[in-house]
Amino acid sequence: MIGSERRDELARRLTPYVAETGVIADPPAAGERTLLHGLAPLVQERIQTLAEAVPLIAFAFADRVTFDEKAVRKHLKGRADAVLDAAAAALDKVGEWNAESIHHALDGVAADLELGRGKTFQPVRVAVSGSAVSPPLPETLAVLDRTLVIDRIRDARAMVAPADA
Repeated sequence: MIGSERRDELARRLTPYVAETGVIADPPAAGERTLLHGLAPLVQERIQTLAEAVPLIAFAFADRVTFDEKAVRKHLKGRADAVLDAAAAALDKVGEWNAESIHHALDGVAADLELGRGKTFQPVRVAVSGSAVSPPLPETLAVLDRTLVIDRIRDARAMVAPADA
């Protein structure tokens, strides 16, 4: 994780790019600033330019997720219904809402369902972000509101294609 000063600087530099697209207000509201400060270090390693951060984090500021159809077809099928049900239940029981606890809960879902981490994390990632690409999942979920995360997972459950589709 980057230091507080570097995180603040990155968030400050990202602000105009994110605001220009309408993802956040200009100037950003206090909650938007807080969320951007939490997300900034998570995208630092994944971007070459500041503008590349916008599509990676826009979902975090949206009231509703915009789903990438390719990600839905690829990851919200088969046993994804069981994954999403179990993930919502496990995350609802997490004590302290932090990356480590979230990671442990999702690894527990993978173990219980006898699935690999990818088969567990990707449906959750798509449910929460709308995409198969996002900053690191447990860290991203920890920055977001718990209720928002669980509601998005439960809402996406209805999008899971039947196993024979």
